[in-house]
Amino acid sequence: MANTAAEFEKAITLLQQADPNGSTLYDHITRLLLRIAKDKPENALDNLEAISVAVKKAALSSSIFKERQDKVKPGLDKRKSLEAVEGTLNLFKKIPYLSTDGKATFLESLADYAKAMEDDDIEEDKKPSLPTLPGSYVPDIMGQARLLEWAGVGIPDEEMYRVTLSIQALARETKYESIRFFGKILGTQASYYICEAKFDMKSYPKALKSDPLTKNEPSGQGINEYIYLVASSPDSKWVQLPDVTPEQLITSRQMRRFFTGNLNAPVTGYPRFPFPEATYLRCQIARISAATVISPKGFYTMEDVEPDEGDEEAEEVQKMVEDPEFEALSTEDLQSAENWVHHRAHILKQGRSKPWAPPEGEEEEEEAGEEEEEEEPEEAIPMLNGLENDALPKKAGEEEDGGDEDDPLAEKLWNIKAEGSIAVARNLSWPGSCAVAQGKMFSNIYLGWGQKYTPDMYAPPPPPAVMSEYKSNFNPEEAEEGETDPLIEQVDPQPPKAEKEDGDEGDEGDEEEED
Repeated sequence: MANTAAEFEKAITLLQQADPNGSTLYDHITRLLLRIAKDKPENALDNLEAISVAVKKAALSSSIFKERQDKVKPGLDKRKSLEAVEGTLNLFKKIPYLSTDGKATFLESLADYAKAMEDDDIEEDKKPSLPTLPGSYVPDIMGQARLLEWAGVGIPDEEMYRVTLSIQALARETKYESIRFFGKILGTQASYYICEAKFDMKSYPKALKSDPLTKNEPSGQGINEYIYLVASSPDSKWVQLPDVTPEQLITSRQMRRFFTGNLNAPVTGYPRFPFPEATYLRCQIARISAATVISPKGFYTMEDVEPDEGDEEAEEVQKMVEDPEFEALSTEDLQSAENWVHHRAHILKQGRSKPWAPPEGEEEEEEAGEEEEEEEPEEAIPMLNGLENDALPKKAGEEEDGGDEDDPLAEKLWNIKAEGSIAVARNLSWPGSCAVAQGKMFSNIYLGWGQKYTPDMYAPPPPPAVMSEYKSNFNPEEAEEGETDPLIEQVDPQPPKAEKEDGDEGDEGDEEEED
């Protein structure tokens, strides 16, 4: 009996030997018997060969349930895959490791700081600050990604970790005050990873002034308060975007165009945008940041900053700083729009965060030229403005008091709810923007196409009106001698006619014509 079982196992092993295509005789016999049992053909024994051929052909065709093995893409695609792997490895090589001398210096600074903090004779104002590693400050990006994951937004963990390594490498190579991950804007050919950097105002002394020609806000102030850098992938080079001007912002508000992923690509369409895609991208980022970057109420506070004693022209301004006495709001409280505020400057219709004030010498001339089209002057919206003051854009022809007053989404553009112990706020005007908060930790991110929601179908603005014909103020009675109306088409003088001498020349001409 044992020999019979062993022989049976050998027979099964023989039948299960696969050919180069992966097929076995055992599988073929199994499918053949199943086909006969299912179809129940007449004279199965006589038609056995035909049924076997049909079963074999069916097995050779690809099955929708069978996973097909993709072939290795040759040539260029394989090279790109290797370059991507090398780029990721380079990110890990850039992880900071202090040298022996650097580690000793850093430890000495920590020891001095500890002694100073324990010394009661040193005044609080004169105690040193906590020493840090060189480079810009980078928040806990992976920790913020965990919060966003509860809200159902974000990018895969592996990709986010590569972004974190890339931003940390950028922070060590630059001298910004801080850098954070802003989000990702999708494109038709490639996408943009975006990080937001804050100016280190110590590196920019009083040389920042507004340009009266473009009416732009200087770097480090208003809509240009932050620097934005983009990259096509976490392992590629970060490229800084240019500052934005009011003219560019006003034009971008009238456009709707997807990004291509090429910073140097022209932005076609109407109205005409005579700047590359990098400028259009910077305009959209400024609009998204001003509308969607929010924080729990009370986390930031405004404090007065006194101007320098030697600078007589400087005005007293306010600076936004973190409130050390901030008490974390509960998740239930954060479900109300009143407990969220904007902590970025609002963009006015004129493309600035603050109304433009022309110089004293030019003010009278502008007023004289704009007497016919006087508009009410815009007022700057204060920082830390609550979300309850935001409203959805109205549809064409819709009355101002339209909508259900009991429905908060009829007039507000924020969808705020709780996901477990985390409060989530989504902006309905910019699909893809999201803010999350838990305790004293909060985060903002944008993942989308960089286009604003419009209630109606988009239509480009109409072309400007046709200019009227020029009217001449020419008065013939007051005109000087020889002066004519410049709008009347002048008759070109005729060239002088040649005088004919005798009839000989005429006769010769007639003979030539006869020939």
